[in-house]
Amino acid sequence: MQTLDDRLLHIKWSGIPIVENERLYMAMEQGLIHYISAPENAYNSRMVIGHHFGVADLVGVLSGKNLTHFKTGTFAHFALNIEKWSDLNPKSSQLLRLERPHL
Repeated sequence: MQTLDDRLLHIKWSGIPIVENERLYMAMEQGLIHYISAPENAYNSRMVIGHHFGVADLVGVLSGKNLTHFKTGTFAHFALNIEKWSDLNPKSSQLLRLERPHL
């Protein structure tokens, strides 16, 4: 099984920038939204990887769904109808895919 470090190393070799931020380690959904939507984050795409329940809450807030079974390894993919990241809000996001691991 490939580890997260192996996957991140592959992404780094692909030329995709990776930003790690220790302040987000225990962040709740509002802190994550604030960071994701900050104007200094000039990338066109975002991927948030974490294991804290704040990530599950973020997915719940953006999707408008009560996600009581957000298992470790769950993947959520959103389409966003925004012009700039600061426009990010629950009304601007559509959950396209939610994949839960089968254990």
